Amino acid sequence: MKKRLLVISFLIFICALVMGSILVEATNPKELEKASFNKYYTSIKIEEGDTLWSIEKRYNIGKISKSKEYIQDLKNINGLKSDTIHSGQYLIVAYYSDIEGVSTILKEERD
Repeated sequence: MKKRLLVISFLIFICALVMGSILVEATNPKELEKASFNKYYTSIKIEEGDTLWSIEKRYNIGKISKSKEYIQDLKNINGLKSDTIHSGQYLIVAYYSDIEGVSTILKEERD
């Protein structure tokens, strides 16, 4: 009887541990922050001195995507084989808007 009670107690402990870790993961603030933004696309004209990295800093506000992932997406969307871009060229870039549809403020507009 004691052995059976010990096994049942152990199983209840394991279930509580698993459920607790699931709840912690489900309420991860980083995931909640990412979930509250929608991704949109726009076309921009490349200015002298622009790089893929400077575009990433300007449009990936809040670091919704990791920098390298954002730049790889830029390259894929625009069919770029390298990181080289030229002034006067147009690129399609992703930007993020909050859930109510209010556009995030671009860094260049805040400066």
